[in-house]
Amino acid sequence: MKVLLVCTGNTCRSSMAEKIAIKILTEMGQAHQVFISSAGTMAWPGQAASPNAVAVMADKGIDLSDHAATLLSPEAIEQADIIITMTEGHKAQILSINPEAEEKVMALNVSDPFGQPKIVYEECAVEIEDHLRKIFGELASIDKVN
Repeated sequence: MKVLLVCTGNTCRSSMAEKIAIKILTEMGQAHQVFISSAGTMAWPGQAASPNAVAVMADKGIDLSDHAATLLSPEAIEQADIIITMTEGHKAQILSINPEAEEKVMALNVSDPFGQPKIVYEECAVEIEDHLRKIFGELASIDKVN
């Protein structure tokens, strides 16, 4: 399964979400079954993660220092099995590119911490983790039923 996490610049929310998702799936023993990636609707390819995002992830024992932003592409949308966007606006952008992706896109509605103090990034990371734990927990339950 391929999961794509999307925000605007791919330097804050979706980059943190990518690493958090890998952590959660590793804890669940499912990291080998799911490929996690992230992208931004307006990303500058190769841009590093925000310093506050790197610092918050480091506090959680997660290394985000090697992150390089990726621009969202039509191919990434097509190849993903599940697309998790940070806002309804990102979801709308994806559907404007590929309306057929409707069934596989969901929005979390997580506010952008860009340019804010570290505490805002910390709150954002907690919110993302809560959402992802719920989503992956539900997916695991569905897999067990099937």
